[in-house]
This record gives sequence, structure tokens and C-alpha cells, in this order.
Amino acid sequence: MAGAAPVQRDARALLAKDPSLATTLPPLGDGKGISYTHWEAWLALHHRKELYIALASNSAERRTRYEPADASKAAQQGRLERLKRINRH
Repeated sequence: MAGAAPVQRDARALLAKDPSLATTLPPLGDGKGISYTHWEAWLALHHRKELYIALASNSAERRTRYEPADASKAAQQGRLERLKRINRH
């Protein structure tokens, strides 16, 4: 599960501080649907920091409250695919 996403005001503020983020890191361009966790990953790449990605195994136990919905699973998979396309997964 990705966690919470910043409100649009905060995403716009960060992009205003560094407009190059929208072009150098396309997933951040509109800021929509990108969780804090994913912002951190892309910003780490932007600032040339080491990036470690941890994935829960399919058999990981979760409380019912934390079971990801199908939409959440699809979104997570899409985000991982973006990182794979730039060889960072």
C-alpha cells in the first residue's frame, strides 16, 4: 500500500520551487495520485540518492483493514513499472 497522497496545494508548491521536476520526472508532473512514498522515490532519483524498494511478499499477513483493493494493487504495479522502465527497480 502506498499511503497518503499530498494535497494538490503541496504538490504545486514543490513543483513551483523546482519546475524542472515536471519534465525530468514525468510521474510528478501533475502530482495527481502520487503518494508521499512515491514522491520520495522520484525525488531521491532526481537528487541522485540511493533508492531502495521493498516489496511485501504475496503471502505477507495483513489485517483486514490493510488489505489493498484491486485499484490500489494496479496503481502500485504501474508505479513499479515506471521505475523498471528507467532501470531503477
